[in-house]
Amino acid sequence: GLIAEAVVVMLIRAFYALHDTMTPVKVILIALVVDIMIGLYGVFVLNWQVWALGLSSTIGGFLSAIFLFVMLSKRVDGLWSREFFVPIVKMTLAAFMMAISLYYPMKIMDQYVFDTTRTVNLLVLTGIAGGCGMIMYLILTRLLSVRQALMVIAYMRGKLKGAHIKGEEVRSTETVEELK
Repeated sequence: GLIAEAVVVMLIRAFYALHDTMTPVKVILIALVVDIMIGLYGVFVLNWQVWALGLSSTIGGFLSAIFLFVMLSKRVDGLWSREFFVPIVKMTLAAFMMAISLYYPMKIMDQYVFDTTRTVNLLVLTGIAGGCGMIMYLILTRLLSVRQALMVIAYMRGKLKGAHIKGEEVRSTETVEELK
């Protein structure tokens, strides 16, 4: 559900940039009604537990994202292009692998290394697992040549080296092509 909600926020901003505020409102209201109906049906008719509300919220979020994307693609050319979807697929793959590289070190260190009943140990464990995940994501986005991630890496290297940042341009000795 969180992925859909993040996509919805970006799509709403795209409509706002087109000076259209009513389309997102209408789509989200329809998705909200569907969300409520699925939740009520799941809880009261099918006798599902409270998780049915989470499921209905997730379905409503994805419906909003899909409908907003379809409506935006009718107004903006190029949204169904390869250049749009390939980086998304690559970043999704990298994010999935990052999730795995977060989960297993955390589970193993939680059971065998750290006593996570103590706050300090829990913070250390979270930091180590988060670091493993971040490293995995950066390695994979670099291996998959995700241009957007390479731009972020170039930007961060420029910041660390003291390069001057102006808008989206990074004035440094490294270019995105050199990072590949």
